[in-house]
Amino acid sequence: MPTQCFNCHQMFTPIPGVTTARGSVICPHCGAPNIVSPMTVPAARASMSAPANRQDSHRVLVLALVAFIVLVVLPVAAPVTAIVLGALLVAASLTYFASPRARAVLDRITAGLRLTRIKRYLAVTGIALLGASSTTLGAAVLRSIADVRMKRQDVMRQAVEREITKATQIEQSLAQFDQAMSQGDLAAAADALDAAVELDDAHPDVLTRKRALRDAVRDRQLARLPDLLQDIERQSKTADWEAALETCKQAKQIDPEFDGLKSACAAARKEQRRTQFPQFVEAASRVAADDDLCDTPLELKNAWENLRTIPPGDENFRGAKKAARGLERCRKRVKREFVEAVDSVMQLQRETWASDYQTSLLDEGMDVRVSLRGKRKTKIKIRYALLNRAGVHQITKDGSFLNNLQKIGFERVTFSDGFYESWFYDLEPDDVEHAVTAKTLKPMNLHQRLEL
Repeated sequence: MPTQCFNCHQMFTPIPGVTTARGSVICPHCGAPNIVSPMTVPAARASMSAPANRQDSHRVLVLALVAFIVLVVLPVAAPVTAIVLGALLVAASLTYFASPRARAVLDRITAGLRLTRIKRYLAVTGIALLGASSTTLGAAVLRSIADVRMKRQDVMRQAVEREITKATQIEQSLAQFDQAMSQGDLAAAADALDAAVELDDAHPDVLTRKRALRDAVRDRQLARLPDLLQDIERQSKTADWEAALETCKQAKQIDPEFDGLKSACAAARKEQRRTQFPQFVEAASRVAADDDLCDTPLELKNAWENLRTIPPGDENFRGAKKAARGLERCRKRVKREFVEAVDSVMQLQRETWASDYQTSLLDEGMDVRVSLRGKRKTKIKIRYALLNRAGVHQITKDGSFLNNLQKIGFERVTFSDGFYESWFYDLEPDDVEHAVTAKTLKPMNLHQRLEL
């Protein structure tokens, strides 16, 4: 009975006895297996269309997954494997098109897929393209990996070359340093060492050379001290005191405890000041004669400190005593002005406190009167008609009220009811003159009589 191939749709008559293991017959046109049933061909095709569609969708998903793995995952994860697999797929595809025998073998292998001849050709072409793409991508990944490795090797090679060059330069600089040190040229040695330090300041040999140079410089400076001491003595003999003191400064920077240096420098300083005695007397006399300078504590301080260095046996001592008497008059004048200024400020503070205190109590509804007495407003009286002994006790019991009054110079505070009773407290504020002397004049050595 003739039947139609479900694959190529060609009509053929099944040969009796020629069947597959599953009972199907092979189409002589396309080689696809066909199941023979008593049903008509259209009915059989309709009954098989739904399972075939589902199978086709499954095949598409599987093929897409395989293509993704071969085309994307494999070249990145294993580029060599991707190249080999791609080459095999291309070779198999070319063999299929070139060799009929190979094509027949592959058709029999893929007979279960039920592909038409056109679909098989397209599938083989797709496999060839997939293999070529896999090979190309794998080769690109390998080339990229090779480029990265080459760049890394270049970086490492350049780093090694730089280190070798730096080490060579350091060795050259240290060799120059050693040569300069052997010749006693410390300046050239320092230059060579600076070049090595710029290359690597933590190099062990560089640190060792640093200590060696520092010791050499120190030894050379110590060796200069006897010559510097002789220079001080020579300059002192020629009365060149400024030069002698400058030499003393240089020598003390090397070793201030060098034997004989302190006494030589002290003698030079003493003689240098002796030459300034006439200038000291003249400056002190000018301060005492000038009203503006006489009122300036700093000028007075400097003049007195210079004047008091003149010893009694010096020829300028008589003029210094006369100038000191003038400075003493200035000192008394400055002290008096300071005392008056401080006392004026404190009196203003007392007046302000009394006014503020009275205003604050009036604001609270208390008819309180606060008055000040005395030449310097050092006595205060607080009057309030409802004031009594208990009220005074509440005001003064913790001592803060009286302490505040004492700090601004009040000597007595009196509480009164304005009629019959009153209560008073005597305070002991600091003496203004004593405070000015201790806090202002003493730091400038002007707290005592200026007398030679």
